[in-house]
Amino acid sequence: MWIVELTFTEDPERLAARPAHRELLTALHEAGTVRMAGPLADDSGVLSR
Repeated sequence: MWIVELTFTEDPERLAARPAHRELLTALHEAGTVRMAGPLADDSGVLSR
């Protein structure tokens, strides 16, 4: 098992990459590689498993 925690920044490149990132996460979830992912309650980052 692995867990990834990311911290968000205000970098505009992060926002531009978001649609492609979400598509990749969807594909990984459908393949069973990513079991769950989502933002932290304060929207400062995400946690994926």
